Amino acid sequence: MMRREHSLGDARKNRPASRSFLAAAGLVLALESTEAAGETTVCGPIEGNATWTVASHPYLVTCSIIVPKHVTLTIEPGVEVRVRRRQSVIVEGTLMGQGTETEPIIFTSKADPPYPGDWGGISFAQGSSPARYDDQGRYRDGSALRFAVVQFGGSSGRLGAVEILGAGPSLDHVVIQKNAASAVKIENGRVRITHSSLVENSNSQAFGSGVLSFSSDVTIEDSVISKSPTAGNGGGIQASDSVLTIRNSALDQNETSGNGGGLFATDSTVTIEQSVFSANRSPVRGGALYAARSNVVIRNSAFEGNLTMENALRGASTEELRHLTRGAGIYVTASRLTVTHTTFTNNLSHVDCGALAAADSTLILTGNIFVENGATGDGAALCLDGMVDGSSVTLNTIARNRSQPLGASGVISLQSGRFPPFSHNNIADNTGYDLANHTARAIEAAHNWWGSQDEGAIRARIYDRTRDGTKGEVLISPVLDQPATPPGPSAGR
Repeated sequence: MMRREHSLGDARKNRPASRSFLAAAGLVLALESTEAAGETTVCGPIEGNATWTVASHPYLVTCSIIVPKHVTLTIEPGVEVRVRRRQSVIVEGTLMGQGTETEPIIFTSKADPPYPGDWGGISFAQGSSPARYDDQGRYRDGSALRFAVVQFGGSSGRLGAVEILGAGPSLDHVVIQKNAASAVKIENGRVRITHSSLVENSNSQAFGSGVLSFSSDVTIEDSVISKSPTAGNGGGIQASDSVLTIRNSALDQNETSGNGGGLFATDSTVTIEQSVFSANRSPVRGGALYAARSNVVIRNSAFEGNLTMENALRGASTEELRHLTRGAGIYVTASRLTVTHTTFTNNLSHVDCGALAAADSTLILTGNIFVENGATGDGAALCLDGMVDGSSVTLNTIARNRSQPLGASGVISLQSGRFPPFSHNNIADNTGYDLANHTARAIEAAHNWWGSQDEGAIRARIYDRTRDGTKGEVLISPVLDQPATPPGPSAGR
């Protein structure tokens, strides 16, 4: 639990900095109508290295700016760049936009009042100068946006307010907000997004509204992705064929009309460390996280108050909904999921599988806490469906979760296939059966603490062949005589 507190604090400590940028952006916009005089007009390719200065700002982009190969555009702290409708900044060489916390660089719409989608965005093209870092990971040189705001972009046809196409800039202390596109789109690129806030962006073309990654290597660290809805999959992040690392960050209040309210990943390698997923929503699968054909590792993190909703398919039968709406916290299929020292709290499914659902996957759960999760149907804490060899569930605490108290609903539900090795877990004070075996196989659940040593009382809280002769028996003996003690967080994490 101490590690979880560290995660929450670190992930949320970024928000005051983000608010300072938001305030700065609002201040510039409020002054826009009074600063029209003295604009410096810029248009087309930049000839030779150039610097946009505070003395000459604001800059008005009347047609798309191109920074050619071997050319560097430097933008000073405090400069505001106003862009006319559908125009963009295209970087084929080097863009060095380094503001400060008190004097950020602002990229915004020329329109008054401004709206999302007024202008295009910033594109880093293939062959543009990548960011370079020293041995400690500190930025040295190359293309970078630092202490910058990008807002009201994403005009028709663009997928990202900032697009990285076969490139590798650094994005540090940036606020990307109120764009009618993903905040950042990466394709065949490599990018580090650090100390940043991607807020209130919306991709109307059915992709991840915070970060959209195709065949790329993306690191998100000390950052917030929030309030980003999409009409398709992955409200906060969508990653396909990518390597995605999320560290010390928060994804909250993102929403999708498809799968993965916070994160949607396919054919990807995903690592999540010391991060918080909270209040994300999906009407289908994976309120916080959905993964298919992926390798996902989660350490020392928290999933809180995520939701799968009851309107997955209007007119669908109850049985159809049971297979469609699952995993308010996490849903994985055909994947490998390893979760250690992570807390699942108050995640709610309006059908089945409140905290975590795994189908046809290898699932390794060690030292986690599942508390006060809910499902109006089955599996408030865990739904297991076709577990693959190598799975195990050990040293977890599963308490005060709420499955439907009527019928055959279990807080832990084996829905098909084999039950994974399951031992030294603490299971107590749940509503509904503690464990429901919906298969015809006998399953082993020995060496666990069930809140009691009274095997009769324990069996009264298990759904198996004693209640339905077509189901397999749950073998609980011997039971532990006291709660198991989960190990502490692993060294170096």
